[in-house]
Amino acid sequence: MSPVANIKDIGKGSESGTPDQDHAPLRRTRTPSDLKWTVNELAAVKGEIEHIDQEVARLKQRRERLMRMAKALSAVTQLIAAEVHPAAVEPVHAHTRYGGRGNLRKYLRETLKAAHPGAVPTNVLAEGAVQVFGLRFSSCQERARFADNNLGNALRRMCARGEVERLHDYAGLPTMSGVWRWKAPTPSLEELRKQDAAAGHRREENSWR
Repeated sequence: MSPVANIKDIGKGSESGTPDQDHAPLRRTRTPSDLKWTVNELAAVKGEIEHIDQEVARLKQRRERLMRMAKALSAVTQLIAAEVHPAAVEPVHAHTRYGGRGNLRKYLRETLKAAHPGAVPTNVLAEGAVQVFGLRFSSCQERARFADNNLGNALRRMCARGEVERLHDYAGLPTMSGVWRWKAPTPSLEELRKQDAAAGHRREENSWR
């Protein structure tokens, strides 16, 4: 029975010769290209399998944590409202409604930046989001809740972070739409100096004309 070749030696070729043929030229055998390709593909597939196994283990641990959370939240729900059965609560796939996490805020930023220095009402932003993300609502009330809750909450968080500013405060008047404007960052002292120098240079050029 012939010995099994070490997988690490594949691709290196082999040398033939005997000890008493010291002065004879060594002959190197080339590894077939199809064998090298097969071995490389096998190694890549095994590596991918290892990666999947690691990901499965991670997801399994995450699922166990979420199951414990769901059990605890179900118990709290029963304490708060015994008539609400946890099994009747439909699952919601978070962060998928807008094609991914953060896409709604990204849409708001891009829209308000494009409109700057102008402002955009909430209802216009809501209508744009409906078109961009292909949203569908079962009623006018659901559409209004989207504008006030989903869109409104995102805008209010952006306002709290100083990204946008609300030009009119319609607190207490829910039928009126807010108006929002992108808040351009305050230039640094160095930027102001550069702007002033550039303006002075332009004035000097114009004075010679």
